[in-house]
Amino acid sequence: MQLTKLKNIKIIAFDLDGTLTSSKKPIETKIRNILQDLAKRYLVFIIGGGRKKQIEKQLKSLSSQKNIIIGSQSGTEIWFNSKKIIKGKSMPKNLVKKIKNELNKILKEEKLTKKFLKVYGKRYDFRGNQLTISLLGQKAPFKEKNNFFQKDKKEKIRLKILKKLLAKFKNIEVSLGGLTSIDITLKGYHKGSALEKLIKKLKIKKNEVVFFGDQIYPYGNDFQVAKRGFLCFSVKNKNETLKLLKKLFF
Repeated sequence: MQLTKLKNIKIIAFDLDGTLTSSKKPIETKIRNILQDLAKRYLVFIIGGGRKKQIEKQLKSLSSQKNIIIGSQSGTEIWFNSKKIIKGKSMPKNLVKKIKNELNKILKEEKLTKKFLKVYGKRYDFRGNQLTISLLGQKAPFKEKNNFFQKDKKEKIRLKILKKLLAKFKNIEVSLGGLTSIDITLKGYHKGSALEKLIKKLKIKKNEVVFFGDQIYPYGNDFQVAKRGFLCFSVKNKNETLKLLKKLFF
C-alpha cells in the first residue's frame, strides 16, 4: 500500500543525524550520490537540529545543489536556493534563562553534573529558535556519545529530564535528538510543523511527501512528522536508509 502511495511523491524529506549521517559527521559519498540522483526527480528536504552552517558542513557540495532544501534548528528555519523561505520565532532570552536554570537543577537531582559525567566542551547551545543541551558536551567523541546512547536506551536518562521539563513549562516542545541531546523549541515548532509550512509555501499536498527518520517514536525529534499524518519510514541508521531508498526509488 505504501509503495503505491510513493507514485505521487514530490518531496522526499529526511532527518540528518542518524538517518543520513552519523552524529555531526560529513555525509558519505554513496549516500550523497543517491540524494543527488533523487534531486533530479524530486525536491529533497533535509532537516537537522544544528545551525545552517553545521548542516552545510555535513552535506558538503550537496547543500548548494538544485532541489535541495535545508531545514535548520529542527526546521524552524528553511532555506531553498540559498534563500531563507521560512523564518521561525526566536525564543525569548528570559525563557531560555529559566529553562537553563531548571535544567541545571534537574541535572543535580539526576546526578548528571560534571561531577558524575565527563563533559567535552559546552553543554548548552542556544541557536535563536532552539535551545539544545548535549549531556556529554558539544565536542564529545562519537564513541563516548554512542556508549551513552546505549545506556540511555536502557535507563531512559534523557526521557526523565524531558518529562520534568514538560511538567514545568507548558509553552515549549521538548524532544530527544541525536545520541546525547535534548532539543527545546517554542510550542508548535518542530519537524512536523516545518513540513506543514513548507508544503503550504510550495503548494504541495501532504500525501505528496514521504519522510525518513531514525527517531520516529514518542518524544523522538522525528515523531511529530508521523503525528501530523505524513507518510514515514523509520530507519535505524544511514546504511538502512540507503538500502531502503534503493528499494523504493531505483
